[in-house]
Amino acid sequence: MLVRAVPGLPKGAPLEADTGRIYRLDTNLVCSDAHRFTALLRIAKSDNASALGTLEQAYGLYEADLLDSPTAPPFAWALDPGDDGTSLRQRYRRQFLDMCRTLADLHAAGGQGAYVERGIDLYRRLVQADPLDERTWRALLSAHAKRRDKAALDREWQRLTEALHAADTDASPEAETSAVYHRLMAAE
Repeated sequence: MLVRAVPGLPKGAPLEADTGRIYRLDTNLVCSDAHRFTALLRIAKSDNASALGTLEQAYGLYEADLLDSPTAPPFAWALDPGDDGTSLRQRYRRQFLDMCRTLADLHAAGGQGAYVERGIDLYRRLVQADPLDERTWRALLSAHAKRRDKAALDREWQRLTEALHAADTDASPEAETSAVYHRLMAAE
């Protein structure tokens, strides 16, 4: 079918036979946004000097989770769990969230091309994905403190406590998170 869809493509050229009925795309001939995304992640890991720009490119490619739309066919290769118990969609999603964390940390740390506000936006995206991840909440609070925005710091603290209470009415922030919040609020 792909051979018919791409005029001039030699029969079977973009596919490399694997085992049984499994085929792999020859990425020297065919490239997808998922291939480009993972390639950019590899480049960012190997070149710290350009990591921020490279990760921003990868972020721009990730428009949605793999085949996550009402019209996408339910391909087993994307949705069924592999040997590790996760699906390809879940693995790409985890890579995306890990990349968001790294990118947010780079922006929050400052440096050439970095913007604390961008870091804050990325941390917010991460707490939206996992509202109980206090490590990310601490980073978000610290980013607001870098901007000396105590009102935002206090709003985020309230959002954190509400998220914890929504999950468990007896829950309260971890001691480390509470200490970070109080230290940042007391700082000049």
